[in-house]
Amino acid sequence: MVMVLFGLFLIIFLMFFGIVPPAMGTPMGLTFFSETPPRPRSQNVDIPSLELITRIDRHLITIPAGESIAQRFFQRFPSHLTEDPLTIENLNLFLQSLDRYASYIPPQPKSITPLLEKETTRAMGTLLLPWKNNILMVPAKGGAAFHDGLEDAQFLRAIQGKKISDFTVDHVAAQIDNAFLHNMSVQFSFIHPASNQEMTLPLHQRDFFPAPVEVNHVVISPQHPVFYIRILKFTSHQTRDALEAAILAITHTTHHLFLDLRYCLGGDYHEALDTASLFIPQDRLMAKTLDKTGDSQYYYSIPGKKILNRPISILVGPHTASAGEVFAQTMADSAGNTFLVGAKTYGKCLSQKDFPLSNGGHLRLSNLKLFGADGSTCKSAAKDPNIYIPPPQLFDTKEVISAIMRSRTTTVSPTRKYPNRPSIFSPTNPYDRSGI
Repeated sequence: MVMVLFGLFLIIFLMFFGIVPPAMGTPMGLTFFSETPPRPRSQNVDIPSLELITRIDRHLITIPAGESIAQRFFQRFPSHLTEDPLTIENLNLFLQSLDRYASYIPPQPKSITPLLEKETTRAMGTLLLPWKNNILMVPAKGGAAFHDGLEDAQFLRAIQGKKISDFTVDHVAAQIDNAFLHNMSVQFSFIHPASNQEMTLPLHQRDFFPAPVEVNHVVISPQHPVFYIRILKFTSHQTRDALEAAILAITHTTHHLFLDLRYCLGGDYHEALDTASLFIPQDRLMAKTLDKTGDSQYYYSIPGKKILNRPISILVGPHTASAGEVFAQTMADSAGNTFLVGAKTYGKCLSQKDFPLSNGGHLRLSNLKLFGADGSTCKSAAKDPNIYIPPPQLFDTKEVISAIMRSRTTTVSPTRKYPNRPSIFSPTNPYDRSGI
């Protein structure tokens, strides 16, 4: 009888304190109750969320099989065995020790200029992107900033006459939010990435839904506008169709096709491969993926190639990431007559998945590695572009396209399979690579 009463007391005690006996298949038997939403904390993750971290352990490809996130966490941060709250900073440090690109995204309050993950803002129609000690503001065509006169990327220097001191996206986003809380029009000061010319513009806000694909143009000479297509994101069941329509709209204006992925932050890698299939004969191997268990999946071009062979220049740079890199490498490997122009890409050639947490936030974790058709790591696609243009000159669209057009007089091999490609650079060329 005493043993029965003791057993009941032990069960009630464990249930009260949110602990259950070790379960089969659960690493370390670490399970936490999370039926009720945790108390809101603006700067901390609730410990019950760790239950979900253990559940998604199998999706992480960067840790040895059989080793749990919970084990690694408590080895690195033993202090969090106490009742102290787990800070966002420490959780992200831990996650990134397992997976460089993993992150915890806390619940986000509604913002006038939502900039989570550097997405295009609805209100201004811009991207805010970090580059060294600068914040690059990139306008989306049709957004408020574009209509107010911001037609190409610029370095942001001041808001309402106050110079930016902390060059982080979150800090600048907060400054923009605060400025628009008190003003209908906000004065922004910029400096041109290549010429260092200063510019001040009053910018407004309005509802804006950015498209994944834009058609833009630059004027090389008064009689010679050059159209280019910018891909901002690979959105499922949208980007392929939008790109095909954009190409058809400008096909009569130019034989050389310019695809701008300098500010493509990623998206759906399936859509990236489907989009590349527009340029590639059907049933050709384009890429493969590898999951944590070692299983591979091979991807072949789908039927229905519709874009005729033509010279294609793909503009890439340090903000080209994830699905953008998949598209760039696939095109360079398989499309033919394709040039990579710009600088080394971000190097995040992974598939990621978001896992919701009970407190309204979520975890973004890598679940697949991506490789090119020849087995090379996807991020190697733009390590050595056919035409190298270093930042910050790379952010000046007119000069980039002018450099490509000047290179037509020089023989440049269009694929990355030839190590000894001629270069367009010379001592008098503004993009001379010497000393870089």
